[in-house]
Amino acid sequence: MKITPNSIADHSLRTSSNEGNDLLKKLATGKRVNSAADDAAGLQIIDRLTSQINGSDQGIRNLYDGISLAQTAEGTLAGVSDSLQQLQTLNVQAGNGIYTQSDLAALQDQATQLGKGITDQLSRSSFAGQKLFDGGNTLSFESGSGQLQLETGDLSSEFSNVGLDNIDLTSSAGRSNLQASLESFTQLVNSNRSSLGAGINSFSSAINSLAEQEVNTSAARSRIEDLDYAQASSQKAANDVMQQSSLAVTAQSRISAERALQLLS
Repeated sequence: MKITPNSIADHSLRTSSNEGNDLLKKLATGKRVNSAADDAAGLQIIDRLTSQINGSDQGIRNLYDGISLAQTAEGTLAGVSDSLQQLQTLNVQAGNGIYTQSDLAALQDQATQLGKGITDQLSRSSFAGQKLFDGGNTLSFESGSGQLQLETGDLSSEFSNVGLDNIDLTSSAGRSNLQASLESFTQLVNSNRSSLGAGINSFSSAINSLAEQEVNTSAARSRIEDLDYAQASSQKAANDVMQQSSLAVTAQSRISAERALQLLS
């Protein structure tokens, strides 16, 4: 094939046009790597980093659900703890020697209602369909780099086991039994609250770690994937000049060829 100034200009025009289109695509997307043709190895790394970032995002959401569950459970136990304190007060009050049987019966009714309220709180407490204290649960939450767990005890059964479903304030023996039951169950409730609080702190720490890891991973992906706008804009300007020059040379070559044909004819 004979190389002429016109063919050189055409080749230069096609090259600059292709490069211009590629730069326009990169400027439009803000990405240096849009396909394997741009950087095959870089694209594979970007995909792996994106997968890691997506996993961290979902892990953070999972852990926030765990925190919400723990806060719901702890809120239930805070209400139970208040009711237990009221029962303790009624038990001491019932030991007042000036109270008649009628007075004790009134206190007994209050205590029974409090006990029923505790039973209802424990049996009804749930989160997203999961019963929290009726049967107890060990719930696992995937963070993307491991599993964290929350445990909720079977406090509904324990409430009955310690005898708090059968309160008796009308006798000294009944009040003595109630005192022992309250101390035992209060300790169990406090232990569960402490465990839930520790779980919330553990989940929060894991979320902070995942968030920091995600920031660093996103920065690494950005260094590979994102476009340097200043450099790309400069390249685009230079390419535009080259493209205009190629157009001018091509047009001039065609004009010269036409004049030569006119002279020959």
